[in-house]
Amino acid sequence: MYSFDPKRLSEPVEIRLPFMLKLLRRIHYLTQAELSRALNLDRSTYAYYEIGRARPPLETLVRIARAYGVSLEVLLGLDTS
Repeated sequence: MYSFDPKRLSEPVEIRLPFMLKLLRRIHYLTQAELSRALNLDRSTYAYYEIGRARPPLETLVRIARAYGVSLEVLLGLDTS
């Protein structure tokens, strides 16, 4: 199973967010295509978010967090509880 290393909290959000996006997607057994369809995004756009090449706007972050049933703090890797 996938786990979150608390040492990641010292990393900048530019590194934590892509990691958390991929971690949550894999925990939920989703492909990038499935998730991007559910969020009404191009798959390549979502892929860029996961590799840190682009930053999702706030409203997209909220939609992603809701899709996974987590808070923005968890999505951003600020809260591991």
